[in-house]
Amino acid sequence: MAKSRSAKAIILASGQGLTTMVALVSAMVLSRLFTKADYATYRQTLLVYMFAVPFVMLGFNQALLYFLPRRQDAMRRVLRENLLLLGGGGLVLSLFLVAGGNKLLASWFGNPALEETLLILAPYPLLMFLAAGLPACLLAQERAGQVAVFNVVSRIGLLALVLLPCLLWPWPSPAIIGTVVAAYLTTAVALLLMFRACPSGESRPTLSGIKEQILFAVPLGLAMLTSDVIKRFDKVIVAAMCSSSSFALYVNGAVDVPMLAIVTGSVTSVLLVDFAKLHEENRTAEMIPVIRQAILKCGLILFPVMTGLLAFAPEFMRFLFGPDYEASAPFFCVYLLLIPRRALVFGAIIVATGHTGQLLWQHILLLVVNAVATVVGVMVFGPIGAAIASVGSIYLVALPYQLFLTSRIVKCPMSRLGPWSELCKIMVLSAVPAIALGYFKHLVVLPDYLLLSMGGILFVVMTGALFVCFQLVSLPDLYRRVGNLFSYASTRQRP
Repeated sequence: MAKSRSAKAIILASGQGLTTMVALVSAMVLSRLFTKADYATYRQTLLVYMFAVPFVMLGFNQALLYFLPRRQDAMRRVLRENLLLLGGGGLVLSLFLVAGGNKLLASWFGNPALEETLLILAPYPLLMFLAAGLPACLLAQERAGQVAVFNVVSRIGLLALVLLPCLLWPWPSPAIIGTVVAAYLTTAVALLLMFRACPSGESRPTLSGIKEQILFAVPLGLAMLTSDVIKRFDKVIVAAMCSSSSFALYVNGAVDVPMLAIVTGSVTSVLLVDFAKLHEENRTAEMIPVIRQAILKCGLILFPVMTGLLAFAPEFMRFLFGPDYEASAPFFCVYLLLIPRRALVFGAIIVATGHTGQLLWQHILLLVVNAVATVVGVMVFGPIGAAIASVGSIYLVALPYQLFLTSRIVKCPMSRLGPWSELCKIMVLSAVPAIALGYFKHLVVLPDYLLLSMGGILFVVMTGALFVCFQLVSLPDLYRRVGNLFSYASTRQRP
């Protein structure tokens, strides 16, 4: 059963990872094909959808994981009730765009081109909302393999339908049309798979069943809402307060490193299972060594990634998006400072011990502080102020809040919650080769791809050697570190 839970977490993470990679590849290609103004229009169009989704989807797409295993005699009814809720939310968003929302948003962003692209996008919310419950539906029916295949095929299809038209017509409308066509195909397949997975039982939706799903999903959705809004608020403010060119630079630079979020998310998913069991058995004190070891393992990977990317940020931006986007590097550098925060997985303890209400209040407080700081930051410092405000609010609000709450839950001083001295040593040792390579890169003239590959190899070798010399890892253990971090979710081996 533990293996099954881990497999499900990995399947869900794979979908997120593929979506992130498709977005990255699309950005790399379209940044080179479009002008900055057209690229900004394309990204603003998608930003409108992504920002609005949590407000109307709430947690309905996750409800099937809870209700289908408990309603084996009425699976199709549960599915139809869920589709009514999801479809209703998507329809609201689609009608808003058709009924003048496209003009309102184009005016608010100061970009007239959005009127056309948002109108083209109008069917997309309804279609994608109907397909949103597919992973939960199939995983609830133990069909993880189908989810994996669907994730791969649908993301590759989306990538092709977005990029291929733009090779002939390099402007935003064909890319949005390709996105909508991909949504039609994806939704048709998703509905077919979901109804095949739920073939039995009564099928007529009931008001009581719909109400039951609403009561379950809305609290979950509200917590997800604040988290999603926080992630995208700075981009919305930059889009509204700055030029299209500035937004294009900002949106490419102000990103998390995709794979790191997936790795830490997988580790957290399994820690939740372990911590929930320890909490139920009243063995809360045993969480401390587990969390310390998990933080240390994450830190040995994440901290060197941060310092290495800081050293080669301009070259990395040029390699990904082209020479016109070298100016995205300052935003990227600020966002890289979030990486150490990802190693501190205290949220797993808070959720596993049932303190989700306090976590929601943390999100609300963070949203308020972040909103005020972002607006003021952009007014005073320009786009870079939005990045500084987003990262600073997390370290000044969210992290102290979680440290304090976790300390109370496990009855442990904050000084003992994490391996702080080891993390400081990792940071210093990771910074030494980064500083050295950041200096020596100016002494050579190489293409970006060659500089990044050679610099990356040298950085890994130098950092690994320092870790071994200062006994952070043994030489055999060094070969296993990366594999252990990724396999933590499936092995569940405690120190």
